[in-house]
Amino acid sequence: MRKRTGRFESRGIFGSGGGFGASLPEQVADAVSDWIVEGELEPGSRLPETMLAERFGTSRAPVREAIYLLEQAGLVERVPRKGTIVRDHDEEEVREIYRVRFALEEFALERICGSEPGRRGAVEVLSGILERMRGAQDDPRRYHDLNFAFHKALIQASGSELLDRLYRQIEGPLRVFLRLSFLDPEVVAASLRDHAELVGAIEASDVERASAILREHDARGMERAIAHLSSREPRGRDGVHTEKRY
Repeated sequence: MRKRTGRFESRGIFGSGGGFGASLPEQVADAVSDWIVEGELEPGSRLPETMLAERFGTSRAPVREAIYLLEQAGLVERVPRKGTIVRDHDEEEVREIYRVRFALEEFALERICGSEPGRRGAVEVLSGILERMRGAQDDPRRYHDLNFAFHKALIQASGSELLDRLYRQIEGPLRVFLRLSFLDPEVVAASLRDHAELVGAIEASDVERASAILREHDARGMERAIAHLSSREPRGRDGVHTEKRY
């Protein structure tokens, strides 16, 4: 199985960060999800079980379970007579997921700012990630990982298991959309400003200001993702790309 180094440790969404402690199906699912998020597997790409089993040097049983995990995460789908393919996403789905994301993060902000210990803890964690984001401005992949980690940490800082569980349900497609929203290098500078202002608003316990920053930040990211989806080259008549070999 391919090992990637120099990546933010919480990248995996199925196992323990995609590393130690994750089951074999979780490791396979994490690796394939990375390929999907990074655009190495495009929407419509086929994922034959035999090809994946050969690639990861395992039987088809763990691959079949990994595909189930990917399907539950909204990253792949099973299509009659075509098998498992990478899911495509339309504008409506992008808008829905970003709206759900904002609703969950806004609720998290209210919980964080409603508790002094929670607010201090959130500021400490988010400030640490923000500093690493500043150091990753020239590394798009790492910046994308850290950006996702920042928003995930915001949810976790709320201390709500329900918010964390609900957020996990949109993580797969959301990571794809976030990558699309950061395809333009000049976006990073504006993103850093937004995150810094958000941390400042949380530190000041200004929920209204923090929510406004987050709303505008998410809206811009959503529109960038939609623009890139709209600009993609059309696929063939069956909507399926030939799968890539790894």
